Amino acid sequence: SLTAECRVSGIILGALPILAGSASAVLNPEYMKLLVIDPIGRGIFATAVVLWIVGLLSMRILSQVDA
Repeated sequence: SLTAECRVSGIILGALPILAGSASAVLNPEYMKLLVIDPIGRGIFATAVVLWIVGLLSMRILSQVDA
């Protein structure tokens, strides 16, 4: 129970980019198409995914409690 709040915050923060990207793709597909078509967009998208994974791993490590 000590890390429940941290875990819930991590889940919400981890899901937020996926939800925001999905909403943006549905509402304005031309805007999101640049991430797939343009080589710079693909690089930006790949960098964002790597940083997202690093953030998830960091939150997981920080929310662990040593017994």
